[in-house]
Amino acid sequence: MFKENLDQFLDPADFGLVVTWDGNDYEGIFDNTTVAADINGVVQVDSQQPLLLVKEIDFKEAAQGDVVHVKDVNLNLDADYTITAMAPDGTGLVQLALNEI
Repeated sequence: MFKENLDQFLDPADFGLVVTWDGNDYEGIFDNTTVAADINGVVQVDSQQPLLLVKEIDFKEAAQGDVVHVKDVNLNLDADYTITAMAPDGTGLVQLALNEI
């Protein structure tokens, strides 16, 4: 666990954005990564995998199937997502895999 203030890493004034979950606003970093999948060595398919990095303590009660709302004017983003997976990284942050609703 980092001793640093994690809010500095997630600040909307820099790389972060505001995320709403369970009626509360939190800060996080959104990424819509392209993931390549190889199907039997014959076909490669690229798909988007939205990911959200947030403080683990803020989302300790979150679960797969919960809905988060992500909004950012700079990314032209205003959408609801379902949490499909949660991966704590051991630093106090957790990466949420998302599926747009």
